[in-house]
Parts: sequence; C-alpha cells; structure tokens
Amino acid sequence: MEESQHDFAALAAILDAHLPGLSPAHVHGSLCGWLSVRGALEDWQWLDLSVDEPLSEALAPSELRWISGMVLATQQSFDAGEFAFQPLLPDPDSALLERAVALGEWCDGFVGGLGLAGMREQELSKTGREAVADLARIASTTMDVADGEEDDQAFEEVLEFVRIGAVLIFEELTSARQRAGRGTHGIHSTH
Repeated sequence: MEESQHDFAALAAILDAHLPGLSPAHVHGSLCGWLSVRGALEDWQWLDLSVDEPLSEALAPSELRWISGMVLATQQSFDAGEFAFQPLLPDPDSALLERAVALGEWCDGFVGGLGLAGMREQELSKTGREAVADLARIASTTMDVADGEEDDQAFEEVLEFVRIGAVLIFEELTSARQRAGRGTHGIHSTH
C-alpha cells in the first residue's frame, strides 16, 4: 500500500494538535528506521522515543488507530520492495523547497530511528553502511533549490536515491534479524 499525500496532511494535523512544529516527514522517517531494525512494531515506544515525549499517551483512540494504519501501510510498502515504498513527504505540487526540507527531515528521522532501535553496523554490508552515511549526509545538507525544472529533476533523483537506499537498509537488516532468529510481531496498543 503506497503512502498518500493525504497521509502527510493527516499526520501533520495529529502532530500539530499535540506537538506543534514537529515534522511529519521526520516522524515517518523515524518509523521507517525503527521498522528496519526491529521489524513490525510491538508497542508505541518508537513514537515516544522519536519525539522525546510520551506522545502515545496523549493521543485519542482515533489518532492511535490512524497511526496504526500508517504503520501497517509503511510495513506493507517496505515488504513489497523498492517499487512500492515511498517516504512520506508533502504533496508533489508543494514548493520544491518545502519538499526538499521535508526530505532532509525524513532522512534525519530515518537515521535517528535506526539508532533509537539499536541498529548494529555489523548487520549491514559495506553498501548498506554507505547508504546510512549517505542518508545522514542528505539530512545535514542545506538545500539550495528554486522552483525550476532542473532543480525539480535533481530533487527527484535525490528522492529516488533515498528511497532505494532506505529499502536496501530495510532488506539487509530484515535479513540479519531473520538469520538471528528474532521474530516480528504486529503492533499492539493498550489504548
């Protein structure tokens, strides 16, 4: 199931109601990093750690259900492979700078999510470690873009690079987890 732009706006609305200014792209990136290391989620720890707040306790049941649906859709898109997965970003009709900033925030969240979930570098190949380093560089890069065809094409190339890198990392860590015999479970909520 592919993430939709509607999901970006819906996640932004949930976050704005509880933690204004928190980037939906960063939160989704953190989720993707966590899923890469841990597999399907067992609780809301990823969300609370990624925002450094007990946010899951403040969310309404409908908001928790919506986020559970986003988690499931994200997991399914990762499981379906590189052609299904998409980072959660603003609408393609949004200003290029807004999309570029969100992509950097997504990369920052992804790399942070890998760390929060306890990724061990030795579980990745050299290519996988390089992909993590590349995503970290993209996260720390200041985007200097304008709304023009050339810059838009460059953004799409970077987005494709990020997408393929994230899927590579997810697949390598999933394979390492399976070799180690660590199972995966669905998300459970006590809310």
